[in-house]
Amino acid sequence: MNSQPKFEHTSRLTVEHNFKIEKNNKDWWFNRPVFSNLIPFEEDESYNFLQDYISTVHTGRLEYKHYWVVAPMHHIYPITGYYFYQQDYETEDYQLLHDGSFNRFDSAGFNNRLDYEIMYPYVGFQYKTQVGRVTFRPGVLYHHYFWKVNQFEEQLVQKNKGLWLPQLLVELKYRSHNLKLNYNLKSTFEDAKAYANRYSLSSFNQLYQGNENVENSVYHAITFNYQNLSRIARTMYHVQLGYNRKKKSIKQTTLLEGIDQIQSIMYSNIPENNYNASASFSKSWSAFSLATSIQAGFSDYNQWINYKFMEYQSKNYGYQIAATSWKEGWPNVRLGISQFFINSQSESYQNKYWTANPFVELSYKLGGFIMRMDYNFTYNKQVTARQSESYDMANASLYYNKEDSPWGFEIRMNNLFNIQYKSNHSFNQFMIYDRWTYIQPRVALFVLSYNL
Repeated sequence: MNSQPKFEHTSRLTVEHNFKIEKNNKDWWFNRPVFSNLIPFEEDESYNFLQDYISTVHTGRLEYKHYWVVAPMHHIYPITGYYFYQQDYETEDYQLLHDGSFNRFDSAGFNNRLDYEIMYPYVGFQYKTQVGRVTFRPGVLYHHYFWKVNQFEEQLVQKNKGLWLPQLLVELKYRSHNLKLNYNLKSTFEDAKAYANRYSLSSFNQLYQGNENVENSVYHAITFNYQNLSRIARTMYHVQLGYNRKKKSIKQTTLLEGIDQIQSIMYSNIPENNYNASASFSKSWSAFSLATSIQAGFSDYNQWINYKFMEYQSKNYGYQIAATSWKEGWPNVRLGISQFFINSQSESYQNKYWTANPFVELSYKLGGFIMRMDYNFTYNKQVTARQSESYDMANASLYYNKEDSPWGFEIRMNNLFNIQYKSNHSFNQFMIYDRWTYIQPRVALFVLSYNL
């Protein structure tokens, strides 16, 4: 809602409310007890582990922002607001026995019934001025956080803290050039799962336990963007650089027992850094276009594994090149390839991985007929593990619509090569994984449509 009694004064009032509910029921079958020192399985024909999960979230925001034109090149924007987040989070883990009865794990430290609330009023301002072609917009907001956590109606946490969050935007516009530098000090809280301090099974070999003592992550975020769009030359350039530095953050802790993992989180002031860069270029001609993009990233982070602090580094980079033709009376073709490389390592672990994906898309219109076809080939390779896999997918369709007729007729063929599954081998510092994703078999569809 906006209000403008005078040109120099404009106000905006924002009111938001969101509601989300999630339910999940998982069913694990084991041929032996897992986490036998923590999960009190009863001996049975098989070990059927069930988990019920429900989460209900309410979020809301009330914000008032005033736009005050003090002078032609000097604007002040006072801001005040209030935000709240409330989540009811429940997990229940238990064993289903062959006679239909249940073996519950409450006494072993499982099951959560958490009421998590965080709210914060905030106040601050932004100042905007222009010097030549450069616009400056510094600002600062003060947030005061109040949060509490109740587990089974017993209060675990009730805390509050304040934080100043500065920001700065610098923008230069000159003809087709646009440069933008943006800086923010950001603060984020986790959701209820992070505070749920009782166990829950998260995968066949992984238990998770939250930590009610974690607080908010604080990090610096800097981005630089450059864009040049020339309608005459039919070209577009775009470059983006980014840097994040975490001052305080939530870090994962892992306790290994053979192939079993017990994961939790901790609050840490050990800094982490993340650098990323991307660039794209496109050029169009009368019946042809070429587009290319590249991206790269580097990050250093750390984890607590078996009571030992471990430092990691991750590097990734990739590119895509695609050419498209659209000459009238000829088939339209898009042909390209993309590749992506990942290298992560620590003093005792290294993982090198790359994937390649050439692809082609075809569409052709002749009279009332439209034919479409797409094909892509994927090749994945785990360099360190010396494992690779590949698969190709193709789909096709033929559509007919008589001119001025509302009726349409289409035949579709999905998964032309009848690929049954896609496999992917991967590993990290804990495990070697072999994942299979099953694909719907080759299928032909006849589609009849009518446009009103």
